[in-house]
Amino acid sequence: MSRHLILEEELHRVDLGDGEWVDVKRFLSLGDLTDIEDQTGGSIATGNLATGKAILGTVIRAWSFTNGSNQPIPVTPEMINHLSGETAGILLVEVNKLNPMRTETDEKKSSTVSTGPSRRERRSRKT
Repeated sequence: MSRHLILEEELHRVDLGDGEWVDVKRFLSLGDLTDIEDQTGGSIATGNLATGKAILGTVIRAWSFTNGSNQPIPVTPEMINHLSGETAGILLVEVNKLNPMRTETDEKKSSTVSTGPSRRERRSRKT
């Protein structure tokens, strides 16, 4: 399978301890990233809460959470809203490890034009 095209969904299990886990999409596609930016109205690199919520809504596919009657709790946007801040943070860190995002600073650095060393700098390196 090519790492350049995401043709089928591959899941990654995040172990939360005590037998609890969350399955997330292993790879984010361009379509996923565009959807997240459309939902938040900005760059995915901003790292704000709305972006985090949109990312989790995109990547979470299954979890082990159950209610008091030991019935599975379905993965829905409403239930994702009920994740603790700590759990959301753990999941977002893991998603970022799987799909390193460029920060706004990285984006600005890569967009600057590099002209290379001047003639004077090149000459001084030779001596």
